[in-house]
Amino acid sequence: MISEEKAKKYSLKITKEKRKNQKITIIKTKIDMDKLSNKTVNTLKMLFLESKWLFSLNIC
Repeated sequence: MISEEKAKKYSLKITKEKRKNQKITIIKTKIDMDKLSNKTVNTLKMLFLESKWLFSLNIC
């Protein structure tokens, strides 16, 4: 049985290896807001706002 500390280290090592192979992708789109429902527009606005918060957290 592996100790809890060794299991955590192993898990972090695997995660680090997975992230080495990941690539950052930026997708730019234009959205026609007239064709969307109000709920969808609000959801998109919140997603954008939350992404700005996450970006700010990463910079600090």
